[in-house]
Formats: sequence, structure tokens, C-alpha cells
Amino acid sequence: MIYPSDFENKIGFTAIRSLVSDNCISPLGRRYCARMSFMTDFEAVRQALLLANDMLALVESNASMPTENLHDVTASLGSVKVEGGFMSPQELYRLRTSLLTIARLKDFFALTDEEGNLRAPRLAAEFSAMLTFPLLERHIDTVINKYGEVSDNASPQLFDIRRAIASASASLSSVMRRVIDRAV
Repeated sequence: MIYPSDFENKIGFTAIRSLVSDNCISPLGRRYCARMSFMTDFEAVRQALLLANDMLALVESNASMPTENLHDVTASLGSVKVEGGFMSPQELYRLRTSLLTIARLKDFFALTDEEGNLRAPRLAAEFSAMLTFPLLERHIDTVINKYGEVSDNASPQLFDIRRAIASASASLSSVMRRVIDRAV
């Protein structure tokens, strides 16, 4: 423990943590910032500074980082832990777009410069350990379309129901047209 207990506040670390948190693009980042604490281990500080230098170099290079669809799906994932729990189509869509963005971020950090060197080697190492879930992505793609709506062929039963509805709607339209034609 660091003495005194308000040491982080006295040296301005709390203010810095708040500034970093304010620039996070997702609630997950803000929660991560809230857990950050003052470091006293030299090697941990050195590693964090090297990661920050990699990120600063990317920011200064105006590299376009793919961060457009990072959603906090923690609550949605928690709901499927419960037996009988499920995700709504919108939650599945948010999970799918988040998984896609994570895969794109992993690829982004693995990019090399014209000499073949990683642009951000330490960040690339951090992201290389990040798991991707291509089988889950493909399964979600069979259930949810690119607009976040349940696909007609998400299940055989749903396909039959939607086909029956479309047929009934077409039949009703045909009857309505005939009734209107007779009335005119």
C-alpha cells in the first residue's frame, strides 16, 4: 500500500486518470481506467510507457484505427449464462459487429511499415494474444442479417412461418385488388 492513502490525488494521478477516461470511446475503456492505479513496479511502468509510446506513434501517424463498432456486450453475455437465457437480435448484432471490430483491430496492430517492421510492436504483441471467434461470427451471420434483423432462414420453422405469411399477404392483396376492381 502507498502511504498516504490520498497519494494519487496529491500527485495529480486521479486527474490524469479522469482525462484518459474522458477520451475512452466505450464504457469498457472507462471501467478499465477506473481500475487503473498508481504503479510502483519499475518493469510494469516501463512496459506501460512502451505501450503508450506505440499508441502515440500510431496517433501521430494519423493511422485510421477501426474502432467504429466497439460495444459493451457484457450484460448481454451475462444473460446467456442463465439457462434459457438468450440475446435479442439487436444484442446479437452488437456482439457480431464488436467481434468484427476486434478482429480488425488485431489485423490493424499487426500491420507493418514499408520495411516490414511492425508499426506498433508492443501493441501487436498485446493484440496477438486476443482471441477471435470466427465460428461464432459465422453462426451469428446465419441468424442475423447485415442490418441486424433475424434472417428468414434462421431456423426451418421461422422460414416456414415467414413463407406462409408472405403467401397469405399475397393472397389477401390479390383478393383486395379484385374487390376494388369490382367496386369501381
